[in-house]
Amino acid sequence: MSMATFLPIKAADVNQTLELTPQGSLTDASDFIQNTHEADDGSIVVTTFSDQSYFDVTLQWDILTTAEAETIVALWQTTIGREKTFYWKHPSDGSTYVVRFMTPPTRVQTGSIHSYRGINSITLRVEGKKA
Repeated sequence: MSMATFLPIKAADVNQTLELTPQGSLTDASDFIQNTHEADDGSIVVTTFSDQSYFDVTLQWDILTTAEAETIVALWQTTIGREKTFYWKHPSDGSTYVVRFMTPPTRVQTGSIHSYRGINSITLRVEGKKA
């Protein structure tokens, strides 16, 4: 089952789509906005602030052209970091999601390869799916 099954339809703040297929791993984790408290008797009390789940997706690229790396950095600048949402096309389930950056992109240049860079990883918060 894809993430799209669990997410509402939304529009992004910025009408741009990130479509670079990760070369390293792609991991996703689902969660709810909740606080957990342990009582004196050891029981657990959970306060749920929203019944809508979200996903955090972490993407890695070992090597990108400078232009591809700059595409990610430019999107970070356009969205004012974490402030605005944009679209991201999932490379394997084919759905387009509404996401926001949760971590800044970190560019890595190794050796003397001047026209290629890596992006260690970025984490995106998936908040919805595109209509």
